[in-house]
Amino acid sequence: MIVRFGFFTFLVLLTFLGTGCTISKRKAKADLTRIYNPAAQNHGEDVNPVILIPGILGSKLTDPITGKSIWGIYDNHFLSPQNPENLPLLALPLHGEKKAPRGVPNGALSRLKFRALGVPLQQRAYAGILTTLGAGGYLDADVSDPNIDWGKKHFTCFQFSYDWRLSNAENAKKLHQFILEKRRYIQKRSREIYGRERKNLKFDIVAHSMGGLLARYYLRYGTQSLPSNGSLPRLNWHGAKHIEQLIMVGTPNSGSILAFNDLLDGQNLIPLWQRYLLAVNLPKFPPAVLATYPSLFELLPRTRHQPLLNLRNNQAVDLFDPAVWENSQWGLLHPSQDKILAQLLPEITTQRERQAIATQHLRQRLLQARQFHQALDLPATPPGNLRISLIAGDSISTPRQQKIDLNSGKRTDNDYTPGDGTVLRSSTLADERVGNQNLAHLRIQSPIKFHRVTFLPEEHLELTTSVIFTNNLLYQLLLEPRISRN
Repeated sequence: MIVRFGFFTFLVLLTFLGTGCTISKRKAKADLTRIYNPAAQNHGEDVNPVILIPGILGSKLTDPITGKSIWGIYDNHFLSPQNPENLPLLALPLHGEKKAPRGVPNGALSRLKFRALGVPLQQRAYAGILTTLGAGGYLDADVSDPNIDWGKKHFTCFQFSYDWRLSNAENAKKLHQFILEKRRYIQKRSREIYGRERKNLKFDIVAHSMGGLLARYYLRYGTQSLPSNGSLPRLNWHGAKHIEQLIMVGTPNSGSILAFNDLLDGQNLIPLWQRYLLAVNLPKFPPAVLATYPSLFELLPRTRHQPLLNLRNNQAVDLFDPAVWENSQWGLLHPSQDKILAQLLPEITTQRERQAIATQHLRQRLLQARQFHQALDLPATPPGNLRISLIAGDSISTPRQQKIDLNSGKRTDNDYTPGDGTVLRSSTLADERVGNQNLAHLRIQSPIKFHRVTFLPEEHLELTTSVIFTNNLLYQLLLEPRISRN
């Protein structure tokens, strides 16, 4: 589920190898300012404040003790997974440990900064969506001027930066506290500027990728934790008391097979050949580190959709069965990961003990992820005042299914279907017809009641830079509420 940077490094190659070739694609520049400037500068009570929730990897993380970057800026001052001493800082504590995780959120990731051939470079991450929303005080200085003039008194756009390694259910609690804090702030500013307090204040949420899962859990269950006995929290729509509109962008509502690949193989942000050829210092995260992140397990696809088939009998493999992981020694249970586990568990002296702790941890993560999925997949009609919309990609061939040799772990892609290159169209819709040919001719079956769905021919992260995305998003946030209330 980590967005790759192969296309970017290809452009770097063209530049540094002196090809003399220039590739340009000219697009008509849409003039949205005449449409949206008046609405953006009118901070009336008929438009809600906006909260941006980025996806996994979408918030910068910093070590509060050393000040070094855990994620977001890769220069000479970041914590590289290649240094064994850094592994306990990059990982969350394994199950049963009482140590609090190191690393604090430090703003949404507008640009991923790194070096190639010694030259500072940066890949746009959420710069496009941040520019669209005009979250002025939160923008990096390098972000281009906003397309929309929000006026000098604008104070109603916020970024919810969070530790994306944690469970989305846990981060829902932090989102609630964030909303209460911003509610008090907006009411205070409204009294200062307009002489009145917005008593019936509600927020709109724009959530990219995994951020949509976090938001959906919050809407349904508020601050409830996932019960320790494996049951489901009570569906009370408590979060909807504070939210009027959720706009999800490329959200994997039914997961992605790429999350499974990351848990098994670890993650190289760029291919190894590009790392060595360009001397790019983007790190590789080993499976034992990624397996400490509950959020990554919550991005796994549903077994009933048959994302993984046993190569020998063509039967669906249950991704949430701990016995399958143990028998096949997948991910952090592979013998090659013991040296990583030794760094994460320095007080444990034997491989057998480390393996037992890792096995118990994996069981807990898989069971909790299944429980999280059941909580989100429960069909339910949202309150009448809540609108849930989706903007997603559907024109790029995206891996849906793989076949695996359970003995060797070798996998081959077996099926591709439309999506955004990372998330399937069917996953964004939470379409339950997937894997059941008998239902293929029927209308979409989804536990989510959508107010609107918009599809774009864009990749997962590029969705947020599309002018069509900008136009539709600003209409939904600024103009549609005023039209519907008149």
